[in-house]
Formats: sequence, structure tokens, C-alpha cells
Amino acid sequence: MLTLLTTTGARPQPWAICERLMGAQQYAGPVRWIIVDDGPEPQPITFSREGWTVEVERPRPYWRSGQNTQARNLLAGLACIADDANLVIIEDDDHYAPDWLDTVAAALARAE
Repeated sequence: MLTLLTTTGARPQPWAICERLMGAQQYAGPVRWIIVDDGPEPQPITFSREGWTVEVERPRPYWRSGQNTQARNLLAGLACIADDANLVIIEDDDHYAPDWLDTVAAALARAE
């Protein structure tokens, strides 16, 4: 199983692209996707895919303009993940080719 961790908040357009890119992944194994959303309003998380579970964390205080909460949100997400999980960080504003999770899963399988 792969565990994905994404931090986001108050970014509906990049988030919608991220959902679309994850939906296009060729990876066929089970996935647990933890999304840490600290925006003042919850992101419109509509992702659904067979074999994937989606969990949303909403840490407080919520983000305000001018703040950088990425490190705090990563720590909040990491607290939900077992130490031996096959963890993959997914940025909400990066591009992921359809075979990206396959490539990462293969690399993780070879890693110590």
C-alpha cells in the first residue's frame, strides 16, 4: 500500500488539478491519501477511486494570508502515518505523469 500525504488549503484550482492527476495514475494497488487542509473554508474534495481511501485533517488555527503553514501541516499529516508506511508526498501544485506512482512504488520496493 502507498500512503500519500498532501498539504493544501484555500487553493481550489490547484487542488482540482491535483485530484485529476491522481485520478489518472496507472498505479493499481491500494492507496491511503491523507489530505491536510488548513484553509479557512474546506477545499472541495471530491476525489473517489476504487482501492483508495481519502482522509482529511483540518488543523487549527486555519491559515491566514501571509502565513506559511506547510511545515506545521506536514507534521500534522505525519502524525497520522505509521513509521513503516510507504510514504509519498504529493504537492497540490506539481505535475505527476500517469506512471509516477508506479515508478515511486517500484523505487520504494527496492529501498531498505
